[in-house]
Amino acid sequence: MSKIYAEVEYTPNEVKPLSIQFDDYSTVALVTSVYGDGVAIFKNGTGQDLSATNMPSGSAAVSGNIITTRPIQLLEGKNFYIVAVVVTVNGTSQQESGYVRINVVDEKSGLFRKK
Repeated sequence: MSKIYAEVEYTPNEVKPLSIQFDDYSTVALVTSVYGDGVAIFKNGTGQDLSATNMPSGSAAVSGNIITTRPIQLLEGKNFYIVAVVVTVNGTSQQESGYVRINVVDEKSGLFRKK
């Protein structure tokens, strides 16, 4: 089952990772065959994976049922991004995916333009 786990706000100049918890499971593991390290990012929810630009360094990490992405950066104001994660759960081959929406708030106006 795919679902939006959260909606968060970033500013264009922020550089920080995102943590995603899969509450329904005790352990998860990243599926790297779907996205390079199991995590992808899409501007305005569509198009190509922008991980090379918006998450260029480091690697995603897993601890129990929590995924921590590479640091997210270079987000464009007044847009939104979808961070997609694909995992296997509880040591099985069952795959689940989760999404977090990042609303990028313009630093000067404090406004966000929803699409």
